Amino acid sequence: MRRKNKRVPLLTPKLQKPMKNADSICGQARSQLDIYYKHYSILLVFHAL
Repeated sequence: MRRKNKRVPLLTPKLQKPMKNADSICGQARSQLDIYYKHYSILLVFHAL
C-alpha cells in the first residue's frame, strides 16, 4: 500500500502538464474559430446586401 501511495503523486504532475497543454491548445483553437465565425458572418452580411 505504501508503494502505491508513493507512485500516485509521481504520476499526477506528469499527467497535469499534458492536460494544461491540451487546455491551452483548445483555448487557442476556440479563439481562432471565433475569429473565423466573425469573418464568415461579415461575409454573409455583405453577400446578403
